[in-house]
Amino acid sequence: MAEEEEPKKKVTIETLTTALQRLRMRVSEFQDNIESFIVSLEDMSRSIKSRFASIEAPLASLEVRLSALAPPDWEGEELDHMLVELDGIGEDLTMMRQTWNALTQGVRERVN
Repeated sequence: MAEEEEPKKKVTIETLTTALQRLRMRVSEFQDNIESFIVSLEDMSRSIKSRFASIEAPLASLEVRLSALAPPDWEGEELDHMLVELDGIGEDLTMMRQTWNALTQGVRERVN
């Protein structure tokens, strides 16, 4: 027994106009989603760059201070203080990496 084909609906200008409007709306929503995502990435990038700057300055200061130490000053409170500062910078860097990893993981999940 042959399958019966559904009769084709007559295409009208109204049908095409409605379909075009729906597709235009979907395209617009997609563009808005992309724009929102890009703005979010740019904001995150600025935040990370700012945090890098806040790490670079004390790191450079530590390097200068350490290179200026003469042998009698190689021990004592100054070195202890520098180590505490270095640990703090390392913690900031760890937090930045975690933020970055979360961001890139989210991007990979959205792409896939």
